[in-house]
Amino acid sequence: VLEGRHERTIFSIDWSPDGDRLASCGGDDKIVIHAVPSDDDSEWAVESTVSAAHDSDVNCVRFNPVDPLVMASAGDDGMVKVWALPKPSPTAAT
Repeated sequence: VLEGRHERTIFSIDWSPDGDRLASCGGDDKIVIHAVPSDDDSEWAVESTVSAAHDSDVNCVRFNPVDPLVMASAGDDGMVKVWALPKPSPTAAT
């Protein structure tokens, strides 16, 4: 469950091609990148948030089908934006 990540309706979600991230966007003009929980952790961490990603509602997010660090978004402002995402930080070995 991704409660509390958006203030308004979520319009679109998309899985990264490597299955490690889930992007969501919505009527709050925001894009949120969620890190998929590991087997030991049931919490979906917010990896990054782009507030005011568009000047109005963000209608669609899609990952590049071959590069999990590139995604595109489209909004009611008539813009399509391409985003370069940061590499995920490595987790400490236990």
